[in-house]
Amino acid sequence: MTIPTRSRSAERLVDILLELHLHGVVNRQALMHKFNITERTVYRDLNALSPIVEHTGDGQYRLIHALQVPDAPGAMHRLLPTLEKAIKHRQVCQILYKDKSRLIKPYKLINKNNLCYLQATDNNKLKSFSLSLIQWLDIRSENFIPDNEILELVETSLEPWVSEETFEVDIFIPASMAHYFKRRDLLPGQETLSDGQQGITLRCQAAHENQILPLLFYWLPNIQVLEPAWLKQKFVAILESYLATELTEVE
Repeated sequence: MTIPTRSRSAERLVDILLELHLHGVVNRQALMHKFNITERTVYRDLNALSPIVEHTGDGQYRLIHALQVPDAPGAMHRLLPTLEKAIKHRQVCQILYKDKSRLIKPYKLINKNNLCYLQATDNNKLKSFSLSLIQWLDIRSENFIPDNEILELVETSLEPWVSEETFEVDIFIPASMAHYFKRRDLLPGQETLSDGQQGITLRCQAAHENQILPLLFYWLPNIQVLEPAWLKQKFVAILESYLATELTEVE
């Protein structure tokens, strides 16, 4: 029995997102060999994921807002000791980030899956800054007194996505897959809202849409986003955009 093109495309989409979630980056040539597809097809796959995935050069792609720190010595590596010093001595920093000057109070550097972030406050709001997007850095002469609540938040969190303003995500898992989520927490801040014969309804907390979207795609088709409506719409729109591209190509 021949697997429909649409089904194969959806499977590749989920597989690519899983690899991005686990390793941070994917390589275009590696995807061609893995799926035995043409370069044109892999370009189409990656283009369909463009709302959350972007090209970083040399055939590498990453989730948006998750930049990889280069292996070779360079500007990003020179930032690390300077930022470590600023964090240790509680010094205010001025950075140029995405072409915008910001005065920040640095709290913590975090590296996960070779992705490096600076967790700092900007206008008293806790944010995560990708090191590779910091275009310029200067340590100011003034010091700051750290906020104890923010200190506790960054020290207890192992995730790069950290914020004082998280949002709730309600998800339905069918009974056939519910045991995975009952056995251990697979979502950030997971809690059970209801448990019935048809399945379980879970609530989790997310600091950024890119923290939760790859997890949702990983569990397709055994997951349904209930709330918030804007995340559900984005989740569905990404899939529809991808499948529409595939169907157009087949026609």
